[in-house]
Amino acid sequence: MRQIVLFLFIWAPLFAAKIDFTSGSYDPAIIGVDANLITGYYQNCTGECKFSCFVYFEGKKTAGEFPIIAYYPGDKEIIPGTARVSENKLHIKLTSLPDGCYNVEPDFNKAGVTLMRDTPADWLQIRIVKRKTKLRSEAKDKADAPVEKQQAVIVLKKRGSWFFVKKPGGEKTSGWIKESELFPLRSGSHRARF
Repeated sequence: MRQIVLFLFIWAPLFAAKIDFTSGSYDPAIIGVDANLITGYYQNCTGECKFSCFVYFEGKKTAGEFPIIAYYPGDKEIIPGTARVSENKLHIKLTSLPDGCYNVEPDFNKAGVTLMRDTPADWLQIRIVKRKTKLRSEAKDKADAPVEKQQAVIVLKKRGSWFFVKKPGGEKTSGWIKESELFPLRSGSHRARF
């Protein structure tokens, strides 16, 4: 009996540490999980969108609480924070409130915000388009569908320096884009070995 209890004591934390956190829509955010890299775009506004809150975040997922950074792509300011995941939730707490978020999400820097997954997905990352460009039907092909500067896109697959992306929401626009046409990730998490 003593050996069985010891076995359960040693192995129980290993089973408890595994969290099956997946990409998807965590209304009002979209989140991508690419190995341990978490990327996301939070976009929300008040009733008639008089006030709006937009913030991009990224970090390397670990067990328990882990560091993230939040920012608006193209701005120099970075807001550090922490995140914690469970099977269908992401809890984010930032050290300061992003610009424009006071009237929309004033708890970002106090209690934090818990995002609940409403729709799971199998995409990899959420990225932001650096400048107005066009998506291509095949990597290196002639450009087709336009995407605007600061447009959030969902990365479905990667092939070298090319990403196959789609616009979020109900839009059916998808195609290939060079990674250099997207804002680079700032945390360095994408370069770390997972």
